[in-house]
Amino acid sequence: MAGKKQDALAVIDLAIAREKGGNSFYSKASETTQATDGQRMFKWLAEEELGHMKHLEEVRRGLVESGKFPAKRGAGISEPLDKKDFPWSRDVVGEAKTDTKELEALRIGINAEKEDIVFYSNAAAEATDPGAKEMFTRLVAVETGHKDLLEEEYDWLRKSKIYFTIHRFSLPGRS
Repeated sequence: MAGKKQDALAVIDLAIAREKGGNSFYSKASETTQATDGQRMFKWLAEEELGHMKHLEEVRRGLVESGKFPAKRGAGISEPLDKKDFPWSRDVVGEAKTDTKELEALRIGINAEKEDIVFYSNAAAEATDPGAKEMFTRLVAVETGHKDLLEEEYDWLRKSKIYFTIHRFSLPGRS
């Protein structure tokens, strides 16, 4: 069991580091983005990554204490975004003065989310604990939603100079 526990801890430690890096990147992007809607999107993503990091730290503590993944392994992870929640073009509001920094931040975010998807997919595939598999699979879904959001924002911004501003706080039926 010690070997499996150490392997699991190593994966969790890498996941925590990835989420911490994502939080830092999105926080900085929110500070350098000119459009208020873009700032809010990046702040929301920073909060998402911070929530994932805190959840993974709790999972790590439970794993260290008991040698098992805790029962509440997915409770701290938000629900994944669904593309059907994205607004129609007629619902898009707000003009943004795009510069290459904003588009580059979106591109970097997209690539980071793709890397997270691969990382969590591999972790889920290699996990022997059903709880770990479930948690990593849920993280794949959440990170896929983040990637889809960033890709959609990138396309809207590049083509129309408008953020479509999808955020948890503005989605119907979500808080």
